[in-house]
Amino acid sequence: MEKNIGKKHGLAIKKGGYILTIINSMDMPTYVGLMLTLIVISIYYIIKYRKVKVPWIILAYSLTVNSIVLIINRIIEEYQSNTHLEKISSNVALISSGIFIASVIVVGIITKIKEKR
Repeated sequence: MEKNIGKKHGLAIKKGGYILTIINSMDMPTYVGLMLTLIVISIYYIIKYRKVKVPWIILAYSLTVNSIVLIINRIIEEYQSNTHLEKISSNVALISSGIFIASVIVVGIITKIKEKR
C-alpha cells in the first residue's frame, strides 16, 4: 500500500504519481476541456508562426495530434472499457505519446546544434 504524502485540494497525493493522480481524478468534461485548451493553444501557434522556419513548430503539430488521440482514448476507456477497441486505443495513445516525447528530444538536440552555429 502506498503512503500518502499529503492532501492538496481534496486529492490524496501518492508518492511517485503526482500528475497522473490529478489527471486520473478529473471527470470527463474537465479532462476534455483541458485537452481542448491544449489543442487551441497549439493551433494558435501553428497559425501565428506558419511562415517562420523554427524546429519547435513540429511540437505544435504533434501536440495537436497527440491531444486528440488522448481525448479519444479517455472517452473509449470511460464508455467502452474492457473491449478490443480499448486495447487498440491504449496502444495508439502509447505510441503517439512516445512519438511526441521523442520529437521533444530531437527538437531539443536540433535547437542546441543551431545555437552553437
